[in-house]
Amino acid sequence: MSTTMELNESHIPLLHGFLSTIIARLEQLLSRFAQLSELSDMVPESDRELRWQMDLLLLHCSMELSWCVQTYETYKQLQDMILPSSSTVAGLWAETYGL
Repeated sequence: MSTTMELNESHIPLLHGFLSTIIARLEQLLSRFAQLSELSDMVPESDRELRWQMDLLLLHCSMELSWCVQTYETYKQLQDMILPSSSTVAGLWAETYGL
């Protein structure tokens, strides 16, 4: 059973807060991914167990990054549907009226 929820301008502060949180998390994950990549490069080829564990950490980090990016894009689209940015509005006007 699906649920319909009306979104309006009163939801914008909540969306801004959530998007800010997601952006902060993306920055953390990018930093962590870079650090893990550097550490992974230092692990000797002969240490298969440690390399395997590092690969798992990198995979987990990249999956979380992917989820964060998708979540950010979804919520950004919701925000733009409620309160389109001036560039979005200008683009729609140009598309509709050939301006």
